[in-house]
Amino acid sequence: MEHRCARACYVILHPDRAEFIRVPYNIDATADKIRAIPALSPWLAERLYDGR
Repeated sequence: MEHRCARACYVILHPDRAEFIRVPYNIDATADKIRAIPALSPWLAERLYDGR
C-alpha cells in the first residue's frame, strides 16, 4: 500500500497499533535547502512535493 502525502510524518508505536501523525511544513524552504547542498541530488528536493 502506498500513501503519498506532502506533509512531515512521525509514528507513535502503541502496544496494539501504530499511530501516524502528519504535520504541515514549508516544503519550498526545505527543498531550497536541499538544492543549496551541491553533494545532494536535486531529485531529493523534487520528491518532497510528491510526498516521497
